[in-house]
Parts: sequence; structure tokens; C-alpha cells
Amino acid sequence: MQSKELDCVLLRNGKEVVIIDDSLEGYYLVEDGDVEETGAPPFTIKEDEIVEITYVAKPS
Repeated sequence: MQSKELDCVLLRNGKEVVIIDDSLEGYYLVEDGDVEETGAPPFTIKEDEIVEITYVAKPS
């Protein structure tokens, strides 16, 4: 299954993140789940860092 915007994914490092942009093939801009608490900026991951999709966003 292909990951897409607003899906939640589990990374190899054990962190669960939300995909906020999937416009570059093989790369995703993601946010940590507690970004509102920490204020952490979005960061980029590679597709091979994803272990599994934990939530599939419904198409709008």
C-alpha cells in the first residue's frame, strides 16, 4: 500500500508520524504526533524508513 497525505505511519525508530506532504516521490514531509505540545518543526523521511501504515486517511 502506498502512503499518502494525512496517513499515519510507524517509522523504524519507533516514532509514529503524520504525512503532511507526499509531492516528492520516495520522500515525505512529516510531523510528530505531539507537535502542538513540543512545537517541533516538520521533517523529511525516506520511504524506506516506514515500517507500516497505522492509519489510512479517507479521500476527501
